[in-house]
Amino acid sequence: MWRAAHCPAPAALEAWNALPSSNEHLIDYQAHLACVWQNLQPLGVQGDLMELLSDQFWANNQVLVQGGQRAQATLARAGIPSLVLKGAAMIRRYYPDPGLRSMGDYDVLVPSSSGREALELLQGEGWRDADGKSPDRVQGQHGRPLLHPDHPGWSLDLHWYALSECRWPGADDGFWQRSHEGLLDPADELIVLCCQACRLKARSAWMLDATCLLEHGLDWTVLREECRARRVEIPVAIALGFLRRELGLPVPELELASSCWIDRLYFHSKQNGPAALLLVTDFLRTRRPLWSFLDYLVERWGLAGPEQLPREAWRRMVNRSTAPGVAKMTEQPA
Repeated sequence: MWRAAHCPAPAALEAWNALPSSNEHLIDYQAHLACVWQNLQPLGVQGDLMELLSDQFWANNQVLVQGGQRAQATLARAGIPSLVLKGAAMIRRYYPDPGLRSMGDYDVLVPSSSGREALELLQGEGWRDADGKSPDRVQGQHGRPLLHPDHPGWSLDLHWYALSECRWPGADDGFWQRSHEGLLDPADELIVLCCQACRLKARSAWMLDATCLLEHGLDWTVLREECRARRVEIPVAIALGFLRRELGLPVPELELASSCWIDRLYFHSKQNGPAALLLVTDFLRTRRPLWSFLDYLVERWGLAGPEQLPREAWRRMVNRSTAPGVAKMTEQPA
Protein backbone atom coordinates (compact mmCIF):
# COMPACT_ATOMS: atom_id res chain seq x y z
CA MET A 1 0.00 0.00 0.00
CA TRP A 2 2.85 2.39 0.82
CA ARG A 3 4.46 1.70 -2.56
CA ALA A 4 1.19 2.34 -4.35
CA ALA A 5 1.00 5.70 -2.58
CA HIS A 6 4.56 6.88 -3.17
CA CYS A 7 6.35 4.99 -5.93
CA PRO A 8 6.34 6.46 -9.46
CA ALA A 9 4.58 4.67 -12.29
CA PRO A 10 4.70 1.85 -13.26
CA ALA A 11 5.94 0.61 -9.85
CA ALA A 12 2.96 2.21 -8.07
CA LEU A 13 0.47 0.57 -10.44
CA GLU A 14 2.23 -2.77 -10.06
CA ALA A 15 2.04 -2.50 -6.27
CA TRP A 16 -1.65 -1.62 -6.42
CA ASN A 17 -2.48 -4.54 -8.74
CA ALA A 18 -0.63 -6.89 -6.39
CA LEU A 19 -3.00 -6.09 -3.50
CA PRO A 20 -5.96 -8.40 -2.77
CA SER A 21 -9.02 -7.68 -4.87
CA SER A 22 -11.34 -7.36 -1.85
CA ASN A 23 -11.76 -4.15 0.11
CA GLU A 24 -11.00 -5.75 3.48
CA HIS A 25 -7.33 -4.73 3.41
CA LEU A 26 -8.28 -1.12 2.65
CA ILE A 27 -9.74 -0.59 6.13
CA ASP A 28 -6.36 -1.23 7.79
CA TYR A 29 -4.65 1.31 5.54
CA GLN A 30 -7.18 4.13 5.37
CA ALA A 31 -4.43 6.67 6.02
CA HIS A 32 -2.75 5.66 2.74
CA LEU A 33 -5.76 5.62 0.48
CA ALA A 34 -6.07 9.31 -0.30
CA CYS A 35 -2.40 9.40 -1.33
CA VAL A 36 -2.89 6.23 -3.37
CA TRP A 37 -5.82 7.84 -5.15
CA GLN A 38 -3.82 10.98 -5.95
CA ASN A 39 -0.85 8.92 -7.17
CA LEU A 40 -2.82 6.49 -9.34
CA GLN A 41 -5.58 8.72 -10.68
CA PRO A 42 -3.41 9.99 -13.60
CA LEU A 43 -2.83 6.34 -14.51
CA GLY A 44 -6.55 5.72 -14.95
CA VAL A 45 -7.16 3.90 -11.69
CA GLN A 46 -10.64 4.60 -10.35
CA GLY A 47 -11.54 4.32 -6.69
CA ASP A 48 -14.80 5.66 -5.34
CA LEU A 49 -13.86 4.61 -1.81
CA MET A 50 -10.49 6.37 -2.02
CA GLU A 51 -12.02 9.58 -3.37
CA LEU A 52 -14.72 9.48 -0.70
CA LEU A 53 -12.13 9.05 2.05
CA SER A 54 -10.13 11.99 0.71
CA ASP A 55 -13.23 14.18 0.90
CA GLN A 56 -13.96 12.93 4.42
CA PHE A 57 -10.38 13.56 5.53
CA TRP A 58 -10.56 17.11 4.18
CA ALA A 59 -13.85 17.91 5.91
CA ASN A 60 -12.80 16.33 9.22
CA ASN A 61 -9.44 18.10 9.17
CA GLN A 62 -11.05 21.50 8.60
CA VAL A 63 -13.09 21.08 11.77
CA LEU A 64 -10.12 19.87 13.81
CA VAL A 65 -7.90 22.71 12.62
CA GLN A 66 -10.59 25.26 13.41
CA GLY A 67 -10.82 24.00 17.00
CA GLY A 68 -7.05 23.70 17.39
CA GLN A 69 -6.37 27.18 16.12
CA ARG A 70 -9.07 28.57 18.41
CA ALA A 71 -7.31 26.91 21.34
CA GLN A 72 -3.94 28.29 20.27
CA ALA A 73 -5.42 31.76 20.06
CA THR A 74 -6.67 31.41 23.64
CA LEU A 75 -3.20 30.41 24.79
CA ALA A 76 -1.54 33.22 22.83
CA ARG A 77 -3.75 35.85 24.46
CA ALA A 78 -2.49 34.64 27.83
CA GLY A 79 1.14 34.81 26.68
CA ILE A 80 1.60 31.02 26.46
CA PRO A 81 3.55 29.96 23.35
CA SER A 82 2.52 26.81 21.52
CA LEU A 83 3.76 24.52 18.77
CA VAL A 84 1.74 22.29 16.44
CA LEU A 85 2.74 18.62 16.42
CA LYS A 86 2.10 15.48 14.39
CA GLY A 87 -0.72 15.39 11.84
CA ALA A 88 -1.66 19.06 11.76
CA ALA A 89 2.01 20.03 11.50
CA MET A 90 2.64 17.53 8.71
CA ILE A 91 -0.35 18.73 6.70
CA ARG A 92 0.67 22.35 7.11
CA ARG A 93 4.25 21.74 6.01
CA TYR A 94 4.24 18.85 3.54
CA TYR A 95 0.83 17.84 2.16
CA PRO A 96 -0.39 19.97 -0.77
CA ASP A 97 -3.99 18.88 -0.12
CA PRO A 98 -5.36 18.59 3.47
CA GLY A 99 -7.47 15.67 2.27
CA LEU A 100 -4.43 13.50 1.69
CA ARG A 101 -3.75 12.86 5.37
CA SER A 102 -6.21 11.80 8.05
CA MET A 103 -6.19 13.35 11.54
CA GLY A 104 -7.68 12.07 14.76
CA ASP A 105 -7.04 15.22 16.77
CA TYR A 106 -5.07 18.47 16.80
CA ASP A 107 -1.83 18.22 18.79
CA VAL A 108 -0.45 21.29 20.56
CA LEU A 109 2.69 21.57 22.71
CA VAL A 110 3.07 24.21 25.44
CA PRO A 111 6.04 24.71 27.78
CA SER A 112 6.05 22.20 30.64
CA SER A 113 5.92 25.05 33.17
CA SER A 114 2.65 26.26 31.62
CA GLY A 115 0.80 22.94 31.42
CA ARG A 116 -1.61 23.48 34.28
CA GLU A 117 -2.26 27.12 33.37
CA ALA A 118 -2.97 26.10 29.78
CA LEU A 119 -5.44 23.45 30.92
CA GLU A 120 -7.28 25.87 33.16
CA LEU A 121 -7.43 28.50 30.42
CA LEU A 122 -8.87 26.07 27.91
CA GLN A 123 -11.38 24.80 30.42
CA GLY A 124 -12.49 28.40 30.85
CA GLU A 125 -13.17 28.41 27.10
CA GLY A 126 -15.37 25.33 27.34
CA TRP A 127 -12.84 22.55 26.70
CA ARG A 128 -13.19 19.46 28.90
CA ASP A 129 -10.86 16.58 29.71
CA ALA A 130 -11.91 13.57 27.64
CA ASP A 131 -11.80 11.39 30.77
CA GLY A 132 -13.22 13.99 33.12
CA LYS A 133 -9.97 14.53 35.06
CA SER A 134 -9.22 17.87 36.72
CA PRO A 135 -5.99 19.83 36.01
CA ASP A 136 -4.54 19.06 39.45
CA ARG A 137 -4.57 15.33 38.70
CA VAL A 138 -2.75 15.16 35.38
CA GLN A 139 0.61 16.83 36.01
CA GLY A 140 2.48 13.50 36.08
CA GLN A 141 1.47 12.83 32.49
CA HIS A 142 2.82 14.31 29.28
CA GLY A 143 -0.50 15.74 28.13
CA ARG A 144 -4.24 15.30 28.05
CA PRO A 145 -6.94 14.80 25.37
CA LEU A 146 -9.57 17.55 25.41
CA LEU A 147 -13.01 17.80 23.83
CA HIS A 148 -15.41 20.71 23.42
CA PRO A 149 -19.04 19.83 24.20
CA ASP A 150 -20.33 22.76 22.13
CA HIS A 151 -18.35 21.65 19.07
CA PRO A 152 -18.55 17.84 18.67
CA GLY A 153 -15.90 17.72 15.94
CA TRP A 154 -13.23 19.49 17.97
CA SER A 155 -10.59 17.23 19.51
CA LEU A 156 -7.41 18.64 21.03
CA ASP A 157 -4.39 16.80 22.42
CA LEU A 158 -2.64 19.26 24.71
CA HIS A 159 1.00 18.36 25.50
CA TRP A 160 3.26 19.95 28.07
CA TYR A 161 5.90 17.37 27.17
CA ALA A 162 6.29 16.42 23.53
CA LEU A 163 6.93 12.75 24.30
CA SER A 164 5.58 10.53 27.06
CA GLU A 165 9.03 8.93 27.23
CA CYS A 166 10.71 12.24 28.12
CA ARG A 167 9.05 13.98 31.06
CA TRP A 168 11.72 15.86 32.98
CA PRO A 169 12.59 19.55 33.33
CA GLY A 170 14.22 20.85 30.16
CA ALA A 171 13.42 17.76 28.10
CA ASP A 172 11.88 19.86 25.31
CA ASP A 173 14.39 22.73 25.36
CA GLY A 174 15.98 21.64 22.10
CA PHE A 175 12.61 21.34 20.40
CA TRP A 176 11.66 24.87 21.39
CA GLN A 177 15.04 26.35 20.43
CA ARG A 178 14.95 24.86 16.92
CA SER A 179 11.24 25.48 16.28
CA HIS A 180 10.25 27.84 13.50
CA GLU A 181 6.91 29.47 12.69
CA GLY A 182 5.09 27.34 15.25
CA LEU A 183 6.46 24.00 14.00
CA LEU A 184 9.19 21.63 15.12
CA ASP A 185 12.43 21.26 13.24
CA PRO A 186 12.09 18.36 10.74
CA ALA A 187 14.67 16.27 12.63
CA ASP A 188 12.72 16.72 15.86
CA GLU A 189 9.45 15.90 14.11
CA LEU A 190 10.95 12.64 12.88
CA ILE A 191 11.94 11.73 16.45
CA VAL A 192 8.32 12.23 17.52
CA LEU A 193 7.14 10.06 14.62
CA CYS A 194 9.59 7.27 15.41
CA CYS A 195 8.63 7.14 19.08
CA GLN A 196 4.97 7.14 18.12
CA ALA A 197 5.55 4.30 15.66
CA CYS A 198 7.07 2.09 18.34
CA ARG A 199 4.21 2.45 20.80
CA LEU A 200 1.39 -0.05 20.96
CA LYS A 201 -1.33 0.37 18.35
CA ALA A 202 0.85 2.64 16.19
CA ARG A 203 -0.90 3.34 12.89
CA SER A 204 0.54 3.18 9.42
CA ALA A 205 0.16 6.94 8.89
CA TRP A 206 3.59 7.46 10.43
CA MET A 207 5.18 5.88 7.35
CA LEU A 208 3.54 8.48 5.10
CA ASP A 209 4.74 11.30 7.33
CA ALA A 210 8.26 9.90 7.59
CA THR A 211 8.43 9.60 3.80
CA CYS A 212 7.48 13.27 3.42
CA LEU A 213 10.09 14.33 5.97
CA LEU A 214 12.85 12.35 4.30
CA GLU A 215 11.93 13.61 0.83
CA HIS A 216 12.43 17.20 2.01
CA GLY A 217 15.62 16.52 3.95
CA LEU A 218 16.68 17.02 7.57
CA ASP A 219 19.77 17.44 9.73
CA TRP A 220 20.82 13.95 10.85
CA THR A 221 23.34 15.35 13.31
CA VAL A 222 20.54 17.16 15.12
CA LEU A 223 18.50 13.97 15.21
CA ARG A 224 21.36 11.87 16.60
CA GLU A 225 22.28 14.36 19.32
CA GLU A 226 18.66 15.00 20.33
CA CYS A 227 18.02 11.25 20.59
CA ARG A 228 20.94 10.93 22.97
CA ALA A 229 19.81 13.92 25.03
CA ARG A 230 16.30 12.48 25.27
CA ARG A 231 17.49 8.89 25.72
CA VAL A 232 15.22 7.57 22.97
CA GLU A 233 17.89 5.94 20.83
CA ILE A 234 16.20 2.54 21.05
CA PRO A 235 12.75 3.32 19.54
CA VAL A 236 14.21 5.73 16.99
CA ALA A 237 16.75 3.14 15.84
CA ILE A 238 14.00 0.53 15.46
CA ALA A 239 11.75 2.83 13.42
CA LEU A 240 14.56 4.15 11.21
CA GLY A 241 15.75 0.60 10.59
CA PHE A 242 12.28 -0.33 9.42
CA LEU A 243 12.15 2.64 7.02
CA ARG A 244 15.54 1.77 5.59
CA ARG A 245 15.11 -2.02 5.44
CA GLU A 246 11.44 -2.46 4.50
CA LEU A 247 10.68 0.71 2.51
CA GLY A 248 14.11 1.39 1.04
CA LEU A 249 14.13 5.00 2.21
CA PRO A 250 17.43 6.93 2.34
CA VAL A 251 18.15 6.60 6.06
CA PRO A 252 21.84 6.64 7.04
CA GLU A 253 23.39 4.30 9.59
CA LEU A 254 23.54 6.48 12.70
CA GLU A 255 24.74 3.87 15.23
CA LEU A 256 22.02 4.78 17.69
CA ALA A 257 22.36 2.62 20.78
CA SER A 258 21.76 3.19 24.45
CA SER A 259 24.36 2.14 26.99
CA CYS A 260 22.09 2.97 29.94
CA TRP A 261 20.59 -0.10 31.63
CA ILE A 262 17.63 1.93 32.86
CA ASP A 263 16.69 2.91 29.31
CA ARG A 264 17.08 -0.65 28.03
CA LEU A 265 14.84 -1.98 30.80
CA TYR A 266 12.34 0.83 30.27
CA PHE A 267 11.81 0.20 26.56
CA HIS A 268 11.85 -3.56 27.10
CA SER A 269 9.10 -3.24 29.71
CA LYS A 270 7.06 -0.98 27.38
CA GLN A 271 6.98 -3.94 24.98
CA ASN A 272 6.79 -6.91 27.29
CA GLY A 273 6.02 -5.73 30.82
CA PRO A 274 5.79 -6.24 33.71
CA ALA A 275 3.91 -3.07 34.60
CA ALA A 276 5.83 -2.64 37.87
CA LEU A 277 9.15 -2.57 36.03
CA LEU A 278 7.80 0.00 33.60
CA LEU A 279 6.70 2.23 36.47
CA VAL A 280 10.05 2.02 38.25
CA THR A 281 12.16 2.66 35.16
CA ASP A 282 9.84 5.46 34.02
CA PHE A 283 10.25 7.08 37.46
CA LEU A 284 14.04 6.79 37.25
CA ARG A 285 14.00 8.42 33.80
CA THR A 286 12.10 11.44 35.14
CA ARG A 287 15.22 12.31 37.19
CA ARG A 288 13.33 12.81 40.43
CA PRO A 289 14.79 12.03 43.87
CA LEU A 290 14.18 8.46 45.03
CA TRP A 291 12.20 9.53 48.08
CA SER A 292 9.52 11.08 45.83
CA PHE A 293 8.39 7.78 44.29
CA LEU A 294 5.01 7.79 46.08
CA ASP A 295 4.40 11.37 44.94
CA TYR A 296 5.27 10.22 41.41
CA LEU A 297 2.65 7.44 41.60
CA VAL A 298 0.01 9.88 42.85
CA GLU A 299 0.69 12.21 39.90
CA ARG A 300 1.12 9.46 37.34
CA TRP A 301 -2.17 7.81 38.26
CA GLY A 302 -4.04 11.09 38.72
CA LEU A 303 -4.99 10.52 42.36
CA ALA A 304 -6.09 13.02 44.99
CA GLY A 305 -3.49 11.84 47.51
CA PRO A 306 -1.28 8.95 48.67
CA GLU A 307 -4.09 7.42 50.71
CA GLN A 308 -5.66 6.28 47.42
CA LEU A 309 -2.55 4.38 46.30
CA PRO A 310 -3.37 0.92 47.77
CA ARG A 311 -6.84 0.80 46.21
CA GLU A 312 -5.60 2.09 42.84
CA ALA A 313 -2.69 -0.38 42.79
CA TRP A 314 -5.09 -3.25 43.51
CA ARG A 315 -7.52 -2.05 40.83
CA ARG A 316 -4.76 -1.90 38.24
CA MET A 317 -3.43 -5.31 39.17
CA VAL A 318 -6.90 -6.88 38.85
CA ASN A 319 -7.59 -5.12 35.55
CA ARG A 320 -4.27 -6.21 34.12
CA SER A 321 -4.75 -9.83 35.14
CA THR A 322 -8.19 -10.00 33.49
CA ALA A 323 -7.53 -7.87 30.40
CA PRO A 324 -7.20 -9.63 27.02
CA GLY A 325 -3.76 -9.75 25.48
CA VAL A 326 -2.58 -6.97 23.20
CA ALA A 327 -0.13 -6.95 20.35
CA LYS A 328 3.42 -6.16 21.35
CA MET A 329 5.81 -3.82 19.63
CA THR A 330 8.25 -5.68 17.46
CA GLU A 331 11.52 -4.58 15.96
CA GLN A 332 9.66 -3.81 12.75
CA PRO A 333 6.93 -1.28 13.65
CA ALA A 334 4.21 -0.88 11.05
